[in-house]
Amino acid sequence: MLIGITTKYGLQDSSFLIKKCVQYLRKKGVETELCPGACALVPSRKPSLDFSKRYDLLMVFGGDGTLLRTLQYVKHFETPIIPINMGRLG
Repeated sequence: MLIGITTKYGLQDSSFLIKKCVQYLRKKGVETELCPGACALVPSRKPSLDFSKRYDLLMVFGGDGTLLRTLQYVKHFETPIIPINMGRLG
């Protein structure tokens, strides 16, 4: 299984949640690819998220704007998306 993880640009206050998520998925043997923003929060990883690839699942950490931006990138795929609200409005 391949999961892509993308975050709100500049997200800092909930970085522990993203780190825990990546660690949990790794323990379960799930391959993850992260956007540059997520990699800033998980320093041992390099950005590898590629929206031209098909993912089994995308996890979006952010608010409505982050989710809408991600949907624009993957509109040609039928990829399930799990939005995790980290925004102010949501």
